[in-house]
Amino acid sequence: MVASLERDGDQARGAWPRGQRTNLRPFQTLLRAVQKEHGEAALGRVAAAAGIEPTDLLRQTVWVTHDQVESLLSAARALYDHDEAFLDACAYQLRESLGPLVVVLRVLSVQRAYEIAAATVHLHCEYNRAEVVNSRPGHVRLRYFSTHHESRLACLTRHPFLTRLPTFWWGLPPATLREHACISRGDPCCEYELRWQEPLRLNRLVLATAAGVAAAALSLTVGWVSPLAAALIAGAGAATGVILEQRRVNRELLRLHHDTARAAERLGNEHNELSKEIMALLTDQRGWNNLLEQRLTERSAMLNQVVEGLQKLNLERSVTLGSLSHDLRNPLTVVEATVDMLRGDPRLHDPELRADLDEIWAANQQLQHLTRELLKLARSSYDLFATHPEEVQLEPLVDRVRRCLMVLVNGRPIRASVFRSREAPERVLTDNMLVNRILDNLVSNAAKYTERGSIVVEFSGTPGFLCVKISDTGRGISDEEIERVFAGRGGSDPPPFIGTSEGLGLSTVVLLLDRLGGRLEIMSRPEQGTTLWLYVPVEPPARTTSSATVTPLDLARRVLTVRHSEPQSKQRP
Repeated sequence: MVASLERDGDQARGAWPRGQRTNLRPFQTLLRAVQKEHGEAALGRVAAAAGIEPTDLLRQTVWVTHDQVESLLSAARALYDHDEAFLDACAYQLRESLGPLVVVLRVLSVQRAYEIAAATVHLHCEYNRAEVVNSRPGHVRLRYFSTHHESRLACLTRHPFLTRLPTFWWGLPPATLREHACISRGDPCCEYELRWQEPLRLNRLVLATAAGVAAAALSLTVGWVSPLAAALIAGAGAATGVILEQRRVNRELLRLHHDTARAAERLGNEHNELSKEIMALLTDQRGWNNLLEQRLTERSAMLNQVVEGLQKLNLERSVTLGSLSHDLRNPLTVVEATVDMLRGDPRLHDPELRADLDEIWAANQQLQHLTRELLKLARSSYDLFATHPEEVQLEPLVDRVRRCLMVLVNGRPIRASVFRSREAPERVLTDNMLVNRILDNLVSNAAKYTERGSIVVEFSGTPGFLCVKISDTGRGISDEEIERVFAGRGGSDPPPFIGTSEGLGLSTVVLLLDRLGGRLEIMSRPEQGTTLWLYVPVEPPARTTSSATVTPLDLARRVLTVRHSEPQSKQRP
């Protein structure tokens, strides 16, 4: 499935830089001739020579490189004895290959059709272009440019279309073609001069009427008939002309109707084929998304395990350091008291001994200072996560969240919307990385637990704060679970379509948000959805609360507020 998706992505959209691709549509007549005249095996050899999948060779949506086209033409030319046979193969079912375009061409003049053909060359070949340098009824001069050196075979493939274009109108013979320059011979462009016969169609009504009038005049002159009979003869001629012209118009209308019906049928078949390809591509894309989501879930679970392990190690370190620093203070206090007592003993007169006691006293003071620092370090492990405020522009942040949410809900029956209100500040001075981590956790959590419905993210503001409101129609959280979930103790089992979840994302949000001095409010109803209000200070606040003995549950209670109804107006948290 993934391999199929990669192939369609490479060939349908092109794995090469723009300006280096060409579509296989102009070569379909040649390829179908090879299939018809030489069989599937020969067509497979042509595909192998060009490095194209045989199943993709007859698809008109496939894009290839210039080198692949040259290899394809060379392999196809080897199947024919001479250039005339190769040209006939290039013109095989040319009229049918144009499909509904034939009906459109009939409403144009031949001259205008050549001009449109030249103007649309770039639509199927990105490295070629054409221009009309001289155009008049019955004559046109074209120049064809390419950024690549093309072989003579590539030039010959254009001849059948150029010469047979006038035949798409009724009764016109092929155009005559003269080459004045060719890229394969080293010229800067290919230059073609084309001449054709303009359609000459005499009006049957005028001819028949003129014949009737002439016959009536002749008969009246020689005295064969009376003036009344002569008038009747002239009227009969005009009536005959009307009938003949009407029959001609009816025949042309029937032929046009027949061709239009065939074109509509072909267009319907092509539409069905393209619809199948699109559905197959969407199926592969869903498979790719599921695989990607599975990989992300696995990696998230691994990261959560690592975070949980680090938290345990951090807790053990804090407890160990705290115990050791506390226990170290006891003997140091005894040493301090003993040295202080000896220094105050009047019986101690030896200067060297007093100097040693002073040195021991100073060392003891230094050890006590280090012990206090060690205890402070043990109690403030949470404060080790320093923030780095910087100016964060809001518009790129909104765009990033929008792209992230669209990827998360892709292929699922969920309406996603991310927008910014007038109250939102233009910029925020905060830690950009921490804000992105918080939003990623909240948005991915909404997408993870919403099976259908909608997810709406609104960026607004209150005095001094950026407010981000995230509403979903997901599973919701009961009041009994909210505190436990945000403290990192896990909630109910996740829905089956998301795999496994360790339940640490929201506790991480609480931890990071507390570092930023922000707040979080939640209103949730099981099976109805959840709404979160995230408040991030516009300016980094001065920390006034101690984090020395903070536990995850304390953090959740300090940062989180549970709402039971939607507020009538936005208030500062």
